[in-house]
Amino acid sequence: TNVTDFSPFVLQDGTLKWRFDTGLTNLAAPSVLPGGNVAFVGNNSGSTRAFTTNTGSSSWNFSATGAVQSRAPIVPVGNANYVLVTSQDGFIYALNASDGTTSWSRDLRRLGEGSDKLNGSAGVQSNVTLGSIGGSCANSTLTLVFVGTYRTSTTSANAIHALSIANGDICWTFTGGDANPNMD
Repeated sequence: TNVTDFSPFVLQDGTLKWRFDTGLTNLAAPSVLPGGNVAFVGNNSGSTRAFTTNTGSSSWNFSATGAVQSRAPIVPVGNANYVLVTSQDGFIYALNASDGTTSWSRDLRRLGEGSDKLNGSAGVQSNVTLGSIGGSCANSTLTLVFVGTYRTSTTSANAIHALSIANGDICWTFTGGDANPNMD
């Protein structure tokens, strides 16, 4: 296999189950839906695909405009599962795991600057109680998605954003650090 292949193996004996050539380099390890029957993998073209793990058939394909280079966490929300795709286009996408439709997306580039990239996978924390911070997240208990943005030209502009899993609203943003805001 090479870095463009997505190739799962049988755990018990190491034999290859199937192979899919994504066409471009895959930097992210796949995410697997609880139960193990569906895997999600992204690549440098911005594509994220859902594969049935037994057969290798692709059930849906989502395209972002920037590379997808990190594992996409899978988060239960109500009766659905969201696949949280971070992309080098500056967006985070919450995709419905069953059909790939976009439940919400959030542009995290700074207005007018457009150079912010998303760094690493999104982190998730359930049952966070927020005080009177303003906006739609104020005085509530919710699941937060954490994602870091970076700007190669000005590292002091790097940021960490906390978003509501329900709708992608930004609950708070931390800026001003020179650190690499990687959530992996």
